[in-house]
Amino acid sequence: MDHIITILIIVMCMASCVMGATRIFNVMNYGAVGNGRTDDSQVFLNAWKAACQSATTSGTPVVLVPPRRTFFLSPLTFNGPCKSSRIYMLVSGNLVAPVKTAWRGKQKNAWIIFYGVNGLVVKGRGVFDGLGPSWWPDKPCYNDPANGMIFRRCNGLRLDGFSKVNGPGSHILIMASNDVVVSNLRVIAPGDSPNTDGIDISSSTNVQIRNSFIATGD
Repeated sequence: MDHIITILIIVMCMASCVMGATRIFNVMNYGAVGNGRTDDSQVFLNAWKAACQSATTSGTPVVLVPPRRTFFLSPLTFNGPCKSSRIYMLVSGNLVAPVKTAWRGKQKNAWIIFYGVNGLVVKGRGVFDGLGPSWWPDKPCYNDPANGMIFRRCNGLRLDGFSKVNGPGSHILIMASNDVVVSNLRVIAPGDSPNTDGIDISSSTNVQIRNSFIATGD
């Protein structure tokens, strides 16, 4: 436990160096379990809401997803606008989606949506795992299954460092956004996985994708 705490302190210090004064919203402090089975969706939404609505004078808000844990998330939407002009989600742990049969009664267009969040930065060495194998056998390539991550109306968006793997369908969609930089991502699915686009861009301007590895089945 001591070494995990040390890692978190180092991560926070690194965040402070990059972002200046910060205020950390650790999902564990909001009741996250992180065992890969318990649904931590509402906890993540609570941490996000607290960070998004935090006073601008208290430092740049950082939602921290700590390392060495796996967080099970049902489909969810992180909504803006936020009070701060910049908000970070620092992902060091692993996030996993439901298998296909567990999506009944849930939103079907995407697993994780960020909507209307200007100045959003999602970064870290964590992994977003869409558990695509539970979808692929029953989905021909022309019939879109659930998407992975949608960023809609997120101006000033920055995505950096994380891995997005095994999406049921398209891994990342950037929509109706301006001034976007995507860097150092790994977007991966098997070559025979149907319709697993890497990064789709629509109705957006000034989007740059740099130094990223994309190997998917689309």
